[in-house]
Amino acid sequence: MRRMSGVVASALLATVGCGPVDAGSAFAEQFEPYLASNEAVETFTVYGDNTLPWTGGADVDVTMVAGLSDEELVEEVWAITHHEVEHQIGYSLVIRFPSVAGDGAPATTSLSLSVDEPAPDDGRAREQIAERVRLGRDVAALGRGPTTFEVGSWDATLTTDADPVATATALDRLIDETGDEWSQHLTVASGPAILPDGSVEFAAGETGGALAELRTVLDAAAALGPVESWTADVTHGQPTTLNVVYATRPADLVPLTTLAAENDVALTVV
Repeated sequence: MRRMSGVVASALLATVGCGPVDAGSAFAEQFEPYLASNEAVETFTVYGDNTLPWTGGADVDVTMVAGLSDEELVEEVWAITHHEVEHQIGYSLVIRFPSVAGDGAPATTSLSLSVDEPAPDDGRAREQIAERVRLGRDVAALGRGPTTFEVGSWDATLTTDADPVATATALDRLIDETGDEWSQHLTVASGPAILPDGSVEFAAGETGGALAELRTVLDAAAALGPVESWTADVTHGQPTTLNVVYATRPADLVPLTTLAAENDVALTVV
């Protein structure tokens, strides 16, 4: 068991009627031994945040061991979310677990939960966790080569050796089919085996035809010369922003900029 501890702020506690003055640190110090003793946990970090006296939060990041079935994984995650310590507070939980990419390559995927207090054991918590596990596996399966799917409280990033636009299109479709109200901002980035280096940001369910239009402009940009890297941001109701970096800037960009405008893409070329 590799143990990593990251307690933020002072460890000095002052126990009063409303609990320790450094609530985040108190929670972290009590929650860490539980994770350290859990055989299903490979590594973990617990960062306690002492926002105000007697008020705090925490970020808990857990990597599960390999070899767990989906049913075992759901039960282990459920147990973590339902474990209470004396100085319990609400915290953000990220669970990482091994998976498999679409071509059989190793992948790491994750899920994010907000734990306010242990939920009642009525099946709803397990169902929510099971849905997140299934989605994490399905997202990993979109990848090619070594793949990671990092999910945080506000954003999520899929990095894989596959075309970012095609993968983003498939990811957007997958989330739409699940009916999940996905709140995180999504990024699909190319892995090291994909050239040029590229990434696209978007909000699930709000891309419309923007990804297809982006593909058209990117193909035209590549036809003008070697592209070193590109980044794109698809925002609903606004033109897609696209930044393209060439190894050597093409002499005539008028046809490309005209095509970009026709496809509602705000283009910047370097």
